[in-house]
Amino acid sequence: MLPRWKWTPALTLVAPVFHAVLYTSGMILLNLHQTASGDEAIDLTSYHGVVTMFTNPNVVFVGWVHYVVFDCLVGRMMVMDSVQLGASITFHILVVVPSLLLTLMAGPMGWLTYMGFRQIFLIPSAKSETFKVKLF
Repeated sequence: MLPRWKWTPALTLVAPVFHAVLYTSGMILLNLHQTASGDEAIDLTSYHGVVTMFTNPNVVFVGWVHYVVFDCLVGRMMVMDSVQLGASITFHILVVVPSLLLTLMAGPMGWLTYMGFRQIFLIPSAKSETFKVKLF
């Protein structure tokens, strides 16, 4: 099965690394443009500053890529964690896959769903003295 395939850990880093490079490039370009044009500095310390910042479509794109990177990494952590804890194929189909879709669409809600089912169905079966989560 794919979650247990030896190449899965490496292949699941391709999309987050690509998007992290895209995000980093976008942030550099936004900062260079801001400096060159003499625009007002971005204010991340206030709600109003963040709202103002997201009126720029370029900033919205970079922000969206930020979410994509974190959603991919959280989804990867969930799959790797479930494999390490010995989750069955049924658990993957009924819990992990829907949690991954929810993570993609609503980030924290998908992660919270997975963590709740993990606590109920996976942790009690794991041996507490040998339990160590390997995220990466």
